This record gives sequence, C-alpha cells and structure tokens, in this order.
Amino acid sequence: MKDLPSADEINTISADRIAALCAELAEARWSSAQLVLDHMREFPSQAAQLARVKSASLAGIYELRLHQDPGLTERTLDLARFAEALHTAPQEYVRFFPMQMKAGRALVATTEDLKRPLASTAVRGTGPAPDARTANASAIGNIPSGRAAELCETLTGSGWQAAPAATETIASSSETEFPVWLATPQTLARHYAEKANELPQRNIDANRFAQAMAERNPSERILVFHLFDPYGWRITCAVAEDFSTPFAAAAMKRRLSQ
Repeated sequence: MKDLPSADEINTISADRIAALCAELAEARWSSAQLVLDHMREFPSQAAQLARVKSASLAGIYELRLHQDPGLTERTLDLARFAEALHTAPQEYVRFFPMQMKAGRALVATTEDLKRPLASTAVRGTGPAPDARTANASAIGNIPSGRAAELCETLTGSGWQAAPAATETIASSSETEFPVWLATPQTLARHYAEKANELPQRNIDANRFAQAMAERNPSERILVFHLFDPYGWRITCAVAEDFSTPFAAAAMKRRLSQ
C-alpha cells in the first residue's frame, strides 16, 4: 500500500514548488511574484507553511483592507489584483502560503491541489507592534495557534468581518502560540464602544464586539489575544476562559513602522 504523506508534507510547500508557481505568475506580470523569485535566488531552500481557506474569505480580507486604507497601494504590490482574482476564482477553497522576505511579506494563493497559482501580493513594512514583546509580560498564559485558528474560523462562519483577517494572520505567522490576557465583559464592552465612536473609519467590528461583550454575564471571565498584521491592523479575539468558545473579533488600525 502506498505510504500516506506526512503532516509536514501536507502543511508545507517546497522551495522548488514555490519557485515554479511564482515563475508562472511572474510570466503573467504579477510583480509580487517576481519579488518572491528575486528573494529565492538569495534563499533558494526557503520553504513555506500552507493554509486552506475559502476563496471568498481571503478575497474579502484584502478588499476590506484596501477599502479601509487606500494608502496601502503605496506599500503593496498587486493588492487590488489579488483581491479581484480571489473574488472571481471558481474554486470554493484555495490554499495560500506566506513568504517572509527582507523587503516585507508576500502571500501566494493557489488551487487546492497546488498545481496552479491564482494570485500573489506583497506588502512592505513590519508586522508585530514594536512594543508587543514588552506587553506580553502581563499575559496570563498562551493559546495554541491551531486552536486560535479554529476559533477564528468559527467567528468567520458567524459573519465577523475581522475574523478572516485573524485566520490569515495566524496562518502566516511562525508562532506556535499567542499570549492571552484576562478581562471582564464590562471593560471590553466599554473600551470597544469608545473605539467604535472615536475611530469609525479605523476599526472593523468594534461596535459589534462591544455589543457582544455587553450581553455577557458581568461576572464572566474572558480571555483575549491580539494579532498584528503587516497591513497596519491589530486584531483582537475574545474567547471563553477554557478556549471552548469564541465570542467576538475586532480590528483596529494602528501606526505602522516602515
């Protein structure tokens, strides 16, 4: 009987396959794919982690980012084209992989079988907030990245617009776990209601987040974890203390290091 592929073979993509897919995109004038190829000339053995997501969700993330911040076109390559290609993709699900480069981060989307590339995009700048490591000192524990992704997928299914961005950020991260903080529903409800009013054009789902927290039992203990994407957003997810249930997700625009 033929041996089944290992988990690593399923969840990673080889440098050779990355180069072949990006070469095909570069021939179709995807500048971001050419950037990956140039990077791989210096790092020819760099593999990448794979993730699977609904094509509409991935398109929605980038359409939303572009809508909320048109200035991103100055820091990105092929962003609008990437969103459009995924929006019109005939496949319900696609696979994607991030490529961390000196110049920033690229993302390449392919068909589920990895045989055909669909789109790519790249962004310059840094991802994590400069003070993230210091802030982590007050965390009470960590949530495994796999569990965090599962909870965010559930939120995506419930229509939280910030959740797909969380899923993509988790999948693009090399972290195996994320710090969590303890909070009360009242504190979270008040904070996000204020943010929704103060920054109406610089948040996603903040008002819905506040409403969801206001509906919780005041004596309940909530855990939150934060994700920082390279497009200038801090995404916050609120979950049950035992990681059993996701409650809400919101994203806030932040000042980005160049």
